[in-house]
Amino acid sequence: MEDKLIKTLRLMILGLLTICSLLCQAQEDKAKMNRFHELCKAGRYLEMSQVFSNHDSISPYTILCSKVYSAIANNQNRLAISLIDDNLRYNWKAYSGDVINLSTILIKLYLEEGMYEKMASHLVWLKEEYYPSQLVYYNDKQFTSVVMAQISELEKQLKQKVLITPVHAIRKGDEQIIKFKIDPFIKTKIDINGTPIETLWTTYSKFAMTITHSVADQLGLVCGQDSAYGCPIVYLDSIRIGNVRFYHVPTFVADVKDPTPYFIKHKLSRRKIRKIREFCAKNNTPQIGLPIIKQLERVAIDWKNQRISFPTDSLPQADMEERMYFAPIRYPELYMPISINTNKAIGQVGLVNGDYIDMSKDFFQKYHFPSTKMKGKGYTLLTENEINDSVNIVLLSPSLIVGRQKIVPKEEVLVTPSKNPSCDVQLGLPFFKSLGQTVVFDFKKMKIQTWKKSFMLK
Repeated sequence: MEDKLIKTLRLMILGLLTICSLLCQAQEDKAKMNRFHELCKAGRYLEMSQVFSNHDSISPYTILCSKVYSAIANNQNRLAISLIDDNLRYNWKAYSGDVINLSTILIKLYLEEGMYEKMASHLVWLKEEYYPSQLVYYNDKQFTSVVMAQISELEKQLKQKVLITPVHAIRKGDEQIIKFKIDPFIKTKIDINGTPIETLWTTYSKFAMTITHSVADQLGLVCGQDSAYGCPIVYLDSIRIGNVRFYHVPTFVADVKDPTPYFIKHKLSRRKIRKIREFCAKNNTPQIGLPIIKQLERVAIDWKNQRISFPTDSLPQADMEERMYFAPIRYPELYMPISINTNKAIGQVGLVNGDYIDMSKDFFQKYHFPSTKMKGKGYTLLTENEINDSVNIVLLSPSLIVGRQKIVPKEEVLVTPSKNPSCDVQLGLPFFKSLGQTVVFDFKKMKIQTWKKSFMLK
């Protein structure tokens, strides 16, 4: 009798332990899923790909999303499109209520790639095949009404006039080296509609090209009714950068706003007035944005000799390399991982940032970095309504790891009030100059590579 009781107790304990284990696993899975969606929403695709392991039990939708966003991050939008299209049309029941979510991702990809006929075809499939099929399969009036509303929203995107079409590079002739200067960032002369124009290179701009009104007048361009984000849009016949050409380039026409009214209102010192005016003047120049830069495929920058080239041949072994990635789907920005005091961070590539590294205040507070306040190095934040001064916080003796290599910071790591949910730090021009004499941004392999010395041909 006593043995039977002990056996029963053991079975009860084993059952309770199993239930507890299952509950803990369910809570862990839920936490991972929440983390996955949070990172997706924030555009942190690198961390998102690391949430689940091969041993985790996850839904077909999550598996597909993970593969799709990995492809997007690696500059493989066409692969991401085929992953969704091939799975969705012939196996939509596996994704239950997430078909519209996947379709929304697909529509964004079609827009980014300029595949407007494919986009229209997918909307036809949603209306004429998926909608009636799910009506019979689910027999759920509430779900059906939600599906119809979501399809209608996607149709609106198709009907809207697409002003910002993607650009494509055409290489003609042998590789050419172009000279640049730093004033205060990378500037080169490029041919715009056959006219040499000094242009700023910026990885911050999500748009192919931006010119000032004076340059538009110089080129004989007339701003019509087409506009986006409050700026007129014109179309350049051609842009030539070395041996690479672009045609019919959608271009924003915009000028840096004259800050004089702010000066008068807020009674700034002469030193600050001069500094802000110099900044506005230097940046009131045409800009090449990331959509053009990434189409160059490989951008090699020789800092010492101030030369840029676009090599197509194999390169020598790099002294250091690190991956980079794009996010989000529409109008993506460029990011790379970096470790600061062994804390993993995501950095945005900012070639028009004059600071070495700017750390977000949230990331700084999260890890309690040793720091000090530096007088005389405050930021002047200019907004529509006010000007605020903030005292810079500087990290004390930070250590950096890039591409598994320890790096001694050449300049200060600053803490700033900037907020970008997709990253923790902004990596400025001085940071990339400090990595080596030559830096290559390889958009085919999605790697940043550096060499201590130049390897370019003269």
